[in-house]
Amino acid sequence: MRDEPGAGEFNNLRVLVAAAWRSHARILRVLAGCEIEFATDAACARAALGAREFDLVLVGIYVQESKALEVLNAIRSLAPAVPAICVRAAEPRSRMSGGTLEAFRLACAQLGANGVVDFLHFPDDRSGDAAIRAEIRALVRRDAGRLTGT
Repeated sequence: MRDEPGAGEFNNLRVLVAAAWRSHARILRVLAGCEIEFATDAACARAALGAREFDLVLVGIYVQESKALEVLNAIRSLAPAVPAICVRAAEPRSRMSGGTLEAFRLACAQLGANGVVDFLHFPDDRSGDAAIRAEIRALVRRDAGRLTGT
């Protein structure tokens, strides 16, 4: 990621987002300035990873037609060096309990994710989006040193 503060730090990053459609609007705001490709399931994510390189992958907890851990596993097998962060960016019909979310965090860590960011813990506004960007940046830097956009 670039050194400029704020949204500009994400400019020009190639990001694969494997997430349910209902979370796309918020993700687009958080990743403003990025080149984003959406995948709705594990097969689409695998195809995208096979076709091009990405600087970052976000995996939504609620991915259509497949499970987030399956998508994360596919990402780790095809692109082990690419930072991968799991996100909860939209609330599903059935709410995820704190214990379930913590179990999900542990499973993601075991599969090599850089971390989990729960968008629902941040205000749904510009300040919340900036805080989410900062958390994503911190997770990537913690585990992978420095991510640079091209």
